[in-house]
Amino acid sequence: MKKISIIIAACMVSLCIHAQFDIIRTNGQTEKAKGNISFGNNGDAWKLNGVDLSKIKEIKRYARGENEPIELHTSLQGIYFGDFWKEGYGDYYFALTNDRLGQIPQTNDVVPMDPGGYLLFVDIWAPLSDNSKNAILPEGKYKGRSGRANGCFTTEYSLAILNKEKTEQGSRFANILFTGGEMEVKHTADGYDFTATVQTKDGKTLKFHYTGQIVFEDHSGDKPNDDKNVINTDVNLQPVLAQYMLYPRSTTDNYVLRLFDVSSITEDGVHPAVPGMKLNMDIYTAKGAGIEGTYRVGTKKGNYAIEEVPGVFFPGGKYAGITLGSFCERVNADMSVAYCSVVDGTLTIKKTEDGKYHVKADLISDKGKKVTCDWIGEIKAFGE
Repeated sequence: MKKISIIIAACMVSLCIHAQFDIIRTNGQTEKAKGNISFGNNGDAWKLNGVDLSKIKEIKRYARGENEPIELHTSLQGIYFGDFWKEGYGDYYFALTNDRLGQIPQTNDVVPMDPGGYLLFVDIWAPLSDNSKNAILPEGKYKGRSGRANGCFTTEYSLAILNKEKTEQGSRFANILFTGGEMEVKHTADGYDFTATVQTKDGKTLKFHYTGQIVFEDHSGDKPNDDKNVINTDVNLQPVLAQYMLYPRSTTDNYVLRLFDVSSITEDGVHPAVPGMKLNMDIYTAKGAGIEGTYRVGTKKGNYAIEEVPGVFFPGGKYAGITLGSFCERVNADMSVAYCSVVDGTLTIKKTEDGKYHVKADLISDKGKKVTCDWIGEIKAFGE
């Protein structure tokens, strides 16, 4: 199922993202602004949320107390898969945030843009809705578990993304994975009162809260078709186009090398724009060394990290439904997309006498299949 990808598409059209702020007046009074901050002019003075700007000393993001829940203010369009697996209960998938959203060019991941911003993905399995066109998530308490079951939320597809801080290179994000907990759903006159108390993989407890509408798009007619979305065969790539993007790290250079067997690709340089194949290799080199070298699978460290040393590639893997790291991507004839992760083997890149590159890949996918390439050609930085 393409849960995450459908949610991401909804994220990118949700332009009105809320936040929570303290408005501090010149007289010392503080009031909380939950939701949009609005400016207006009544003809004689500009006002913010109805307060004359001359009477406002400071506006700052609300500092949450240690035991307070993380208030989420915006619901992104959810998905109702219905009785997808013909087991008598339905799958409800949605996302909530307290921030404006953006996209990481390297991976196309949707993330909260401001420090302290959260994006929460929720995957709940519950009794079926009477009307799939207007699905309503039933009231109840849902326990966290691995794997689907009626009356649960899954720890595979439920997670949070936190914008931890701004850095010179951009923002630093944390992917917060859950091991268990409880989510409670109540119906209100305005929609839902939703609370999630979750245990994280690093042993912490987080609490999220949301009130408002949650709208589910009907995907109850979708059918399981894992073969269509998984590359379960050997891949022998014959590239016609190669590009890289450089992401300097503190002690290494991180290159994302993309080899395409079609010349028509998306404007952002990430995907085939027509049916075709891409090999995406996430490699690490010494600072300033360029992309030449021999690369082997890196050593994993933590939930989703590796030891960033020269001469390794980041092994691919499914992370909350998204394939990241090193992987193959195939755009099928009907424009659906299939993936396999690259988890072992070697990649060698050498420069030839005429300034081109010789790329030789002898890799292994997560399905135990061969991923090979033996090609000589130009490799340019994206945008050149």
